Amino acid sequence: MRRAGSVPIWLVAIALATPAFADTALDPIRNCDVLASAGLDLNRRAAGVDRNAIDIAAARSACAAAVAQEPGDPRLYFLLGRVLDVANELDAAFVQFRRATELGYPAAHTMLGYAYEHGRGTAPNPRKAIELYRLAADLGDPTGHYNLGILYKTGVGLEKNPDAAFAHFDAAAASGHMGALHEIALGRYRAARTQEQHAGVLSLFQQAAAAGIPGAAYMAGSMLDDGFATERNPARAADFYRQAADAGHADAAWQLGLKYVAGDGVPVDPAMAFKLYRQAADAGSAGGMFALGDAYETGLGGAVDLEAALFWFRQGAVLNHPDSINAVGVAYSNGLGVAADDVEAGKWFLRAAELNHPWGMKNAGDWFSEGRMGGSADIEKGIYWTRKAADAGLAEARTRLGYFYLVGMGVEEDLVEALRLFRLGAEGGDRVGMNNYGHMLQNGFGTAVDAEGGFYWLLRAARAGDIDGMENVAGAYRDGFGVAQDTEQADLWAARAAEARQ
Repeated sequence: MRRAGSVPIWLVAIALATPAFADTALDPIRNCDVLASAGLDLNRRAAGVDRNAIDIAAARSACAAAVAQEPGDPRLYFLLGRVLDVANELDAAFVQFRRATELGYPAAHTMLGYAYEHGRGTAPNPRKAIELYRLAADLGDPTGHYNLGILYKTGVGLEKNPDAAFAHFDAAAASGHMGALHEIALGRYRAARTQEQHAGVLSLFQQAAAAGIPGAAYMAGSMLDDGFATERNPARAADFYRQAADAGHADAAWQLGLKYVAGDGVPVDPAMAFKLYRQAADAGSAGGMFALGDAYETGLGGAVDLEAALFWFRQGAVLNHPDSINAVGVAYSNGLGVAADDVEAGKWFLRAAELNHPWGMKNAGDWFSEGRMGGSADIEKGIYWTRKAADAGLAEARTRLGYFYLVGMGVEEDLVEALRLFRLGAEGGDRVGMNNYGHMLQNGFGTAVDAEGGFYWLLRAARAGDIDGMENVAGAYRDGFGVAQDTEQADLWAARAAEARQ
């Protein structure tokens, strides 16, 4: 398979008026044109036929007869080669493409180049492929331009050159190559800053999606989900994701699955989400693999299966997917589908941390500071990774870093800095941060005493399930500190805390 988004689109049909004949069966040349023409062949004499829609038996018969009738016509060699290529008779297809190329047929240069690039019917020869793509582009073939653009974009066989890539994409798109239009849209998407610019990009993706480009449908869905170009439209986004997923786009299936979990533009349907995650994972989506592992771990759409969960997390980790790598570490940490092993967990957390995964960094920081990496505690490394996670915005890491400042572990004790970090953790939704921030406000650590403000955060922590928060709320109600005294509420929260600790 070619690089993502780079499969030659010599199979997109362009509407073309086709004159009527009384009996095309009596004219093998005409029949070959009708049955095998490629939509992006600018020298075609009939409307293009999608590669997957070619009637191999009928087209082979017609084109073989056409070549026998007009052995000097390069177009007919190209068409016969196209039929044989679809039939996976690659050696025979290569011969026909070579004959057509020798006779100067533009589209044949591209197909012969593709054969050399991917070793279809011949030994791979990237240099020869590039030479043929250049000749095809010089002759005006849009797919020759497109394939050269991809090579310049990716730096495969050629030095990366974005300007050259987009010059070729522009030339291809001008002749109706929707894959090239998609590449142009991707470039403009990365450069877009204003809503107006995003709207223009979305229009390009929608045009390419309408022509059947799966990656364009995926990007249109993503932009409608994000709401950069227009008001967010989750239902329309789901339509584009579905179009792309149905065409085999792995990440589109994953994103559509997420929507069925959240009920975002589609009804909540865990079973459908699970099916889509499996489709995405089987098609190679690392995000889909992680989501499928999480579904097995939580029982989404079926029974919990921790071994299957770990299998899919490992599959995602093979693709260097940070969430998956961290999840393997969590499995080893908690003994989920595998024997618990702190040292092995730490290896996975560190690997995720080195990929700048926030939870991986936080977990690695915990493992180093707690001496769970297989040696003694390394507070310096613990603080390093915890700080990186905090700087990445992870609320739980901000709370953890605040604790280091509170007790002076590896850093100079600083109650003001601890208070600041606990506040950031609390505002970020971390229930431990809420409790710690509330406790410091009530006790005047790093600030003036604020009993009522402290109780507000303690209550939020308790309602979020933090046991220390529950006990602190019980004490506040009992003593009337920051809230009106209420022994009934004090007993209620004390009982909840006791139950949670069991």
